[in-house]
Amino acid sequence: MPAAGLWIGAVVTDAKGKAVLDLPMPENTTQWRLTSRGCTVETLVGEATGNVITRKEFFVAIKAPQIVREGDKIRVLARIHNLTDYAGPVDLTLTLLGGDKFDGTLAERKLTVKVGKKGGVEALFDSVEIPLAAAVKVRVSAKAGEHTDALETILPVRPWGLEFADHDGGIAKGDATAMVELPGKRVYGSKWMTISVGPSLKRAVIQMALGSRSPRVLRGGPHLVRIPPLPGPGGFAGSDLLAVVSALEYAKTVDAPEVDVVRLTDRARSLVSALVVSQRKDGGWCWTGADSDTDWAVTAMSF
Repeated sequence: MPAAGLWIGAVVTDAKGKAVLDLPMPENTTQWRLTSRGCTVETLVGEATGNVITRKEFFVAIKAPQIVREGDKIRVLARIHNLTDYAGPVDLTLTLLGGDKFDGTLAERKLTVKVGKKGGVEALFDSVEIPLAAAVKVRVSAKAGEHTDALETILPVRPWGLEFADHDGGIAKGDATAMVELPGKRVYGSKWMTISVGPSLKRAVIQMALGSRSPRVLRGGPHLVRIPPLPGPGGFAGSDLLAVVSALEYAKTVDAPEVDVVRLTDRARSLVSALVVSQRKDGGWCWTGADSDTDWAVTAMSF
Protein backbone atom coordinates (compact mmCIF):
# COMPACT_ATOMS: atom_id res chain seq x y z
CA MET A 1 0.00 0.00 0.00
CA PRO A 2 1.25 3.57 -0.55
CA ALA A 3 2.85 5.32 2.39
CA ALA A 4 0.27 7.18 4.46
CA GLY A 5 2.68 8.98 6.73
CA LEU A 6 6.37 9.53 7.40
CA TRP A 7 8.12 10.64 10.57
CA ILE A 8 11.85 11.30 10.78
CA GLY A 9 13.47 12.41 14.00
CA ALA A 10 16.21 11.84 16.56
CA VAL A 11 15.37 9.67 19.59
CA VAL A 12 17.30 9.29 22.83
CA THR A 13 16.88 5.87 24.43
CA ASP A 14 17.06 4.93 28.09
CA ALA A 15 19.78 2.84 29.71
CA LYS A 16 18.20 -0.33 28.26
CA GLY A 17 18.22 1.07 24.75
CA LYS A 18 14.45 1.60 24.60
CA ALA A 19 12.36 4.66 23.76
CA VAL A 20 8.58 5.30 23.57
CA LEU A 21 7.10 7.58 20.91
CA ASP A 22 3.58 9.01 20.69
CA LEU A 23 2.48 9.30 17.06
CA PRO A 24 -1.06 10.41 16.10
CA MET A 25 -2.78 7.99 13.70
CA PRO A 26 -4.91 9.09 10.72
CA GLU A 27 -8.62 9.27 11.46
CA ASN A 28 -9.56 6.25 9.35
CA THR A 29 -11.14 2.97 10.34
CA THR A 30 -8.73 0.48 8.83
CA GLN A 31 -5.63 -1.61 9.43
CA TRP A 32 -2.22 -0.04 9.12
CA ARG A 33 1.26 -1.50 8.70
CA LEU A 34 3.91 0.34 10.68
CA THR A 35 7.54 0.04 9.64
CA SER A 36 10.28 1.54 11.77
CA ARG A 37 13.94 1.85 10.87
CA GLY A 38 16.71 3.10 13.11
CA CYS A 39 20.36 3.98 12.77
CA THR A 40 22.80 4.95 15.54
CA VAL A 41 25.77 7.24 15.29
CA GLU A 42 27.91 4.08 15.18
CA THR A 43 25.94 3.02 12.04
CA LEU A 44 24.13 0.22 13.84
CA VAL A 45 20.88 -0.28 12.01
CA GLY A 46 17.64 -2.13 12.67
CA GLU A 47 14.12 -2.52 11.31
CA ALA A 48 10.79 -3.78 12.63
CA THR A 49 7.26 -4.06 11.22
CA GLY A 50 3.92 -4.33 12.99
CA ASN A 51 0.20 -4.03 12.28
CA VAL A 52 -2.32 -1.92 14.12
CA ILE A 53 -6.06 -1.35 13.66
CA THR A 54 -7.58 2.07 14.15
CA ARG A 55 -11.31 2.49 14.70
CA LYS A 56 -13.81 4.58 16.52
CA GLU A 57 -15.82 3.19 19.37
CA PHE A 58 -18.93 4.59 17.71
CA PHE A 59 -19.23 4.76 13.94
CA VAL A 60 -21.71 4.49 11.08
CA ALA A 61 -21.53 2.46 7.86
CA ILE A 62 -23.79 2.83 4.83
CA LYS A 63 -24.95 0.66 1.95
CA ALA A 64 -25.81 2.47 -1.28
CA PRO A 65 -25.60 1.76 -5.04
CA GLN A 66 -22.23 2.25 -6.70
CA ILE A 67 -23.80 4.10 -9.64
CA VAL A 68 -27.26 5.58 -10.20
CA ARG A 69 -29.37 6.89 -13.06
CA GLU A 70 -31.18 10.20 -13.31
CA GLY A 71 -34.69 9.77 -11.87
CA ASP A 72 -33.82 6.76 -9.69
CA LYS A 73 -35.30 6.66 -6.20
CA ILE A 74 -32.82 5.06 -3.87
CA ARG A 75 -33.05 4.07 -0.21
CA VAL A 76 -29.82 4.16 1.78
CA LEU A 77 -29.21 1.66 4.57
CA ALA A 78 -27.24 2.87 7.58
CA ARG A 79 -25.76 0.60 10.23
CA ILE A 80 -24.63 1.88 13.63
CA HIS A 81 -21.73 0.13 15.34
CA ASN A 82 -21.66 0.92 19.05
CA LEU A 83 -18.67 -0.44 20.97
CA THR A 84 -19.29 1.77 24.00
CA ASP A 85 -21.49 1.41 27.08
CA TYR A 86 -23.95 3.93 25.67
CA ALA A 87 -27.55 2.74 25.29
CA GLY A 88 -30.30 4.95 23.94
CA PRO A 89 -31.51 6.87 20.91
CA VAL A 90 -29.38 7.62 17.86
CA ASP A 91 -30.29 10.53 15.57
CA LEU A 92 -29.50 9.79 11.92
CA THR A 93 -29.47 12.33 9.08
CA LEU A 94 -29.16 11.53 5.38
CA THR A 95 -28.17 14.45 3.15
CA LEU A 96 -28.02 14.35 -0.64
CA LEU A 97 -25.59 16.98 -1.96
CA GLY A 98 -25.12 18.30 -5.49
CA GLY A 99 -23.37 21.06 -7.38
CA ASP A 100 -19.85 21.50 -8.68
CA LYS A 101 -18.44 21.41 -5.15
CA PHE A 102 -21.28 19.40 -3.58
CA ASP A 103 -22.28 22.46 -1.60
CA GLY A 104 -26.01 22.36 -2.43
CA THR A 105 -28.52 20.30 -0.44
CA LEU A 106 -30.84 18.36 -2.78
CA ALA A 107 -32.70 16.29 -0.19
CA GLU A 108 -32.59 15.41 3.49
CA ARG A 109 -34.05 12.54 5.50
CA LYS A 110 -33.96 11.97 9.28
CA LEU A 111 -34.45 8.93 11.48
CA THR A 112 -34.17 8.05 15.16
CA VAL A 113 -33.33 4.52 16.29
CA LYS A 114 -32.31 2.91 19.56
CA VAL A 115 -29.03 1.10 20.11
CA GLY A 116 -27.92 -1.09 22.99
CA LYS A 117 -24.63 -1.30 24.82
CA LYS A 118 -21.86 -2.74 22.69
CA GLY A 119 -24.36 -3.53 19.96
CA GLY A 120 -25.49 -2.43 16.55
CA VAL A 121 -28.64 -1.42 14.73
CA GLU A 122 -29.68 -0.84 11.11
CA ALA A 123 -31.91 1.92 9.75
CA LEU A 124 -33.41 2.34 6.27
CA PHE A 125 -34.01 5.91 5.12
CA ASP A 126 -36.96 6.98 3.00
CA SER A 127 -36.19 7.20 -0.72
CA VAL A 128 -34.53 10.20 -2.36
CA GLU A 129 -34.75 10.98 -6.07
CA ILE A 130 -31.57 11.38 -8.11
CA PRO A 131 -31.44 14.55 -10.26
CA LEU A 132 -29.56 15.14 -13.51
CA ALA A 133 -25.95 15.75 -12.49
CA ALA A 134 -22.49 14.41 -13.13
CA ALA A 135 -22.40 13.01 -9.59
CA VAL A 136 -24.06 13.41 -6.20
CA LYS A 137 -22.69 13.00 -2.70
CA VAL A 138 -24.49 11.00 -0.02
CA ARG A 139 -23.69 11.94 3.57
CA VAL A 140 -25.00 10.07 6.61
CA SER A 141 -24.36 11.48 10.08
CA ALA A 142 -25.14 9.88 13.45
CA LYS A 143 -25.35 11.41 16.91
CA ALA A 144 -25.86 9.48 20.16
CA GLY A 145 -25.29 11.54 23.27
CA GLU A 146 -21.65 12.62 23.16
CA HIS A 147 -20.81 10.20 20.33
CA THR A 148 -20.89 11.39 16.72
CA ASP A 149 -19.78 10.08 13.34
CA ALA A 150 -20.39 10.79 9.66
CA LEU A 151 -19.68 9.05 6.38
CA GLU A 152 -19.76 10.30 2.78
CA THR A 153 -19.71 8.63 -0.61
CA ILE A 154 -19.91 10.01 -4.16
CA LEU A 155 -22.24 8.34 -6.65
CA PRO A 156 -21.75 8.83 -10.42
CA VAL A 157 -25.05 9.62 -12.20
CA ARG A 158 -25.96 8.27 -15.63
CA PRO A 159 -28.36 10.48 -17.64
CA TRP A 160 -31.74 9.01 -18.51
CA GLY A 161 -32.87 8.73 -22.11
CA LEU A 162 -31.30 8.50 -25.56
CA GLU A 163 -28.54 10.57 -27.12
CA PHE A 164 -29.34 12.69 -30.16
CA ALA A 165 -26.41 14.05 -32.10
CA ASP A 166 -25.49 15.78 -35.34
CA HIS A 167 -22.02 16.12 -36.79
CA ASP A 168 -20.12 17.67 -39.65
CA GLY A 169 -16.50 17.74 -40.68
CA GLY A 170 -14.01 17.73 -43.49
CA ILE A 171 -10.67 19.04 -44.64
CA ALA A 172 -9.95 22.73 -45.09
CA LYS A 173 -6.90 24.84 -45.91
CA GLY A 174 -8.46 28.12 -44.78
CA ASP A 175 -11.63 29.34 -43.08
CA ALA A 176 -14.46 26.80 -42.96
CA THR A 177 -18.10 26.82 -41.84
CA ALA A 178 -19.99 23.81 -40.52
CA MET A 179 -23.69 23.71 -39.58
CA VAL A 180 -24.99 21.26 -36.97
CA GLU A 181 -28.54 21.12 -35.61
CA LEU A 182 -30.42 18.84 -33.21
CA PRO A 183 -33.94 17.57 -33.99
CA GLY A 184 -36.55 20.15 -33.06
CA LYS A 185 -39.61 19.88 -30.80
CA ARG A 186 -37.72 17.99 -28.12
CA VAL A 187 -36.77 18.85 -24.57
CA TYR A 188 -33.13 18.04 -23.92
CA GLY A 189 -31.83 17.49 -20.39
CA SER A 190 -28.36 18.73 -21.29
CA LYS A 191 -26.58 19.93 -24.41
CA TRP A 192 -22.92 20.03 -25.30
CA MET A 193 -20.72 20.50 -28.32
CA THR A 194 -17.36 18.90 -29.03
CA ILE A 195 -15.03 20.54 -31.56
CA SER A 196 -11.96 18.60 -32.68
CA VAL A 197 -9.28 20.21 -34.86
CA GLY A 198 -6.21 18.31 -36.03
CA PRO A 199 -3.42 18.65 -38.59
CA SER A 200 -4.66 15.74 -40.71
CA LEU A 201 -7.23 12.99 -40.98
CA LYS A 202 -4.54 10.39 -40.28
CA ARG A 203 -3.63 12.08 -37.01
CA ALA A 204 -7.31 12.38 -36.01
CA VAL A 205 -7.92 8.64 -36.52
CA ILE A 206 -4.94 7.71 -34.35
CA GLN A 207 -5.81 10.21 -31.64
CA MET A 208 -9.42 9.01 -31.41
CA ALA A 209 -8.28 5.40 -31.12
CA LEU A 210 -5.88 6.34 -28.33
CA GLY A 211 -8.70 8.07 -26.46
CA SER A 212 -7.04 11.50 -26.48
CA ARG A 213 -10.24 13.39 -27.28
CA SER A 214 -11.46 15.90 -24.75
CA PRO A 215 -14.19 14.53 -22.45
CA ARG A 216 -17.68 15.96 -22.72
CA VAL A 217 -18.79 18.17 -19.88
CA LEU A 218 -22.17 17.80 -18.24
CA ARG A 219 -23.49 21.22 -17.12
CA GLY A 220 -19.98 22.59 -16.73
CA GLY A 221 -17.97 22.42 -13.53
CA PRO A 222 -14.97 20.26 -12.68
CA HIS A 223 -16.81 16.95 -13.03
CA LEU A 224 -16.02 15.74 -16.54
CA VAL A 225 -18.11 12.79 -17.72
CA ARG A 226 -18.75 11.02 -20.98
CA ILE A 227 -22.35 11.12 -22.08
CA PRO A 228 -23.78 8.57 -22.09
CA PRO A 229 -21.31 7.41 -19.43
CA LEU A 230 -19.47 4.16 -19.95
CA PRO A 231 -20.14 1.27 -17.54
CA GLY A 232 -17.53 0.26 -15.03
CA PRO A 233 -14.16 1.86 -14.44
CA GLY A 234 -12.79 1.15 -17.92
CA GLY A 235 -15.80 1.64 -20.19
CA PHE A 236 -16.52 -0.64 -23.20
CA ALA A 237 -13.10 -2.25 -23.49
CA GLY A 238 -14.35 -4.45 -26.34
CA SER A 239 -15.43 -1.49 -28.45
CA ASP A 240 -12.24 0.41 -27.67
CA LEU A 241 -10.18 -2.63 -28.62
CA LEU A 242 -11.95 -2.90 -31.99
CA ALA A 243 -11.23 0.78 -32.68
CA VAL A 244 -7.57 0.46 -31.68
CA VAL A 245 -7.01 -2.63 -33.86
CA SER A 246 -8.61 -0.87 -36.84
CA ALA A 247 -6.47 2.21 -36.24
CA LEU A 248 -3.38 0.02 -35.95
CA GLU A 249 -4.06 -1.54 -39.36
CA TYR A 250 -4.69 1.94 -40.78
CA ALA A 251 -1.45 3.28 -39.25
CA LYS A 252 0.56 0.50 -40.88
CA THR A 253 -1.16 1.10 -44.23
CA VAL A 254 -0.37 4.83 -44.31
CA ASP A 255 3.16 4.38 -42.90
CA ALA A 256 2.45 6.27 -39.69
CA PRO A 257 5.40 7.10 -37.42
CA GLU A 258 6.78 4.16 -35.46
CA VAL A 259 5.94 5.86 -32.16
CA ASP A 260 2.22 5.82 -33.07
CA VAL A 261 2.36 2.12 -33.97
CA VAL A 262 3.99 1.36 -30.61
CA ARG A 263 1.41 3.42 -28.69
CA LEU A 264 -1.48 1.70 -30.48
CA THR A 265 0.05 -1.74 -29.84
CA ASP A 266 0.49 -0.97 -26.13
CA ARG A 267 -3.07 0.33 -25.96
CA ALA A 268 -4.40 -2.85 -27.58
CA ARG A 269 -2.50 -5.05 -25.13
CA SER A 270 -3.82 -3.01 -22.21
CA LEU A 271 -7.43 -3.39 -23.40
CA VAL A 272 -7.01 -7.14 -23.88
CA SER A 273 -5.72 -7.39 -20.32
CA ALA A 274 -8.67 -5.33 -19.06
CA LEU A 275 -11.13 -7.68 -20.76
CA VAL A 276 -9.45 -10.79 -19.40
CA VAL A 277 -9.18 -9.48 -15.83
CA SER A 278 -12.77 -8.22 -15.67
CA GLN A 279 -14.30 -11.34 -17.19
CA ARG A 280 -16.29 -13.46 -14.74
CA LYS A 281 -15.96 -17.20 -14.32
CA ASP A 282 -19.15 -17.79 -16.33
CA GLY A 283 -17.60 -15.98 -19.31
CA GLY A 284 -19.60 -12.74 -19.00
CA TRP A 285 -19.05 -9.22 -17.77
CA CYS A 286 -20.93 -6.95 -15.34
CA TRP A 287 -21.43 -3.23 -14.74
CA THR A 288 -19.43 -2.77 -11.55
CA GLY A 289 -17.44 -4.93 -9.17
CA ALA A 290 -16.51 -8.57 -9.28
CA ASP A 291 -19.37 -9.48 -6.93
CA SER A 292 -22.09 -8.21 -9.28
CA ASP A 293 -24.14 -10.54 -11.45
CA THR A 294 -23.31 -10.98 -15.11
CA ASP A 295 -25.12 -8.43 -17.27
CA TRP A 296 -26.09 -9.72 -20.72
CA ALA A 297 -26.09 -6.22 -22.25
CA VAL A 298 -22.58 -5.43 -21.01
CA THR A 299 -21.42 -8.87 -22.15
CA ALA A 300 -22.85 -8.28 -25.62
CA MET A 301 -21.15 -4.88 -25.87
CA SER A 302 -17.86 -6.36 -24.63
CA PHE A 303 -17.91 -8.77 -27.56
